[in-house]
Amino acid sequence: MAQHHDAHGSRPVDVILSIMGLFGVTLDASAFRSTDQRGAAIALAQAILRKGGRASWLGAVFHLPPDKRLSAFPAFPQPSASGAGRVPVTMEYPGWWLDGVPGGSMDDAGYFTFTSKAAPLVPAGASPSAAPHDGGRVVNARRSGRGATVAAIDGSMWEIQDSRVAGNGGRKHGGAFIVFLGRLEQDFRGARARMLDTLRAILVQAHAPERFHRISYFVLYDKWQPVIDTWEERRFSVGGGLMNRRII
Repeated sequence: MAQHHDAHGSRPVDVILSIMGLFGVTLDASAFRSTDQRGAAIALAQAILRKGGRASWLGAVFHLPPDKRLSAFPAFPQPSASGAGRVPVTMEYPGWWLDGVPGGSMDDAGYFTFTSKAAPLVPAGASPSAAPHDGGRVVNARRSGRGATVAAIDGSMWEIQDSRVAGNGGRKHGGAFIVFLGRLEQDFRGARARMLDTLRAILVQAHAPERFHRISYFVLYDKWQPVIDTWEERRFSVGGGLMNRRII
């Protein structure tokens, strides 16, 4: 089948194919339609994970919403009039990287399966001080541990439950979880900035047995690490998108 190219020779799928070399991966470009960013992204992620790599894309752009169909990925770049892909994102933490991001596997439907520390959540309303995708700096937990109320960067508020009581594929407590991702670390020598909120987690919700979709992120203070260490290790398969989301 002939591939469609725009007047400038750029295709939406090229946004994904152009970065594969950064991960030491080679994909067959002819295997993807010109608009198949999602298919190429899944293939790239599968290749990275098979090589023992980590799901580093989960920590790349915290304030970018999940893709509408593949929530394990951030929203994909949209082609501009010039033919180049544009991502509506400003790098929030130049010189920092996220340490401890889990590895795992990804199936052909784009579900990323991994294990990480996690705790169940129940809704606790909306934060009056948090605007959607504000980076989460102005909102955080009222106190650490079970019963704490924590705000996601989309402004939603959640109460953390006992990590030992959720079961049945995550369907208790509405199937929502806070899942630890890792800690921000500086990637350069010299003067070091002081950050007190370097811990990152994702907000996921079950939409089928053992299947979850990502909704938002959490920005947590470093004092949360001892609490996170008490959470149970849980297995998640995160994918899907807006069509799976339900109000709880």
